[in-house]
Amino acid sequence: AKASNIVSDMRNLKTAALSYYVDNLDKFSSGDATVTEAIALSDVTKYLNNSNALTDSLGFSIEKLSSGDWYVKYDTTKAGSNSEQGQIREKLAGRAKSVGLLQNSSGTMSTYAKTATDVYYFIR
Repeated sequence: AKASNIVSDMRNLKTAALSYYVDNLDKFSSGDATVTEAIALSDVTKYLNNSNALTDSLGFSIEKLSSGDWYVKYDTTKAGSNSEQGQIREKLAGRAKSVGLLQNSSGTMSTYAKTATDVYYFIR
């Protein structure tokens, strides 16, 4: 159930990030330095119904990778005990292909595998 919630939260953050992008298109198109590498999660969560639900401390962030693409990132080490983390990684890996979860592997993105601690979800 927790893995399903993580995937759902990542989808919600993607939608919120796209809304943020549309509302701040002038910043993105001008190359504003404040949006070149990361977006504050607090700015994006304003577009969610429950903006207090997703925080950095829960392992979520929005990042721009060297490819220039934006991703929702989830850090599985924030998921609880080592046992819980392993179970969540396994569940996420099982759903990775159908959901579109990715991992950062030597600067390239590939389907998420349970050995990775970070899970990425493509935004744009």
